[in-house]
Amino acid sequence: MKYKIRTNLVEYIKGLIEQRKESPGNWGNWDSALKHLVAYAGTNTTFEMVDKKFVEGFKTYLAKQAKTKSGTALSTNSQSSYFLKLKAALNQAVEDGIIPHSPAMSVKPAHVEDVHREYLTFDELQRLAKTKCPYPVLKDAFLFSCLTGMRWSDINKLTWAEVQEFDGG
Repeated sequence: MKYKIRTNLVEYIKGLIEQRKESPGNWGNWDSALKHLVAYAGTNTTFEMVDKKFVEGFKTYLAKQAKTKSGTALSTNSQSSYFLKLKAALNQAVEDGIIPHSPAMSVKPAHVEDVHREYLTFDELQRLAKTKCPYPVLKDAFLFSCLTGMRWSDINKLTWAEVQEFDGG
């Protein structure tokens, strides 16, 4: 089999990202991973340049150099997520016949940490519901988020067609 190892890595991943446009959260995560990959390796990297050392270097870059938009270090969960996007792209490249095997196969992602989440008690939610707010729609969206566990980004794009009746409610 003839592999296409001269394929541009960034352009290939852009194609994978394009396929995820219907899923904004996932798309955004892939897009962020790509931005960090470009910061690490530039835009002219081909698959023939991607070996285990490259993959380990990207993992180290995410841990030691990469920054968020606000200039802080990436959380280990973000490091792991972005690294796993590269790993998934390399696995897909194997399936697509671009490379014979993934150089990321034996490289483990950063250890994912359990995230401690704060939440409001039922009493706090009741007090909040009775509190006046100059932006009722914002208050309603926040309460809806608290009661459903949905993220703001998901609530913001929610339509009535997606709301279903369940057990009479």
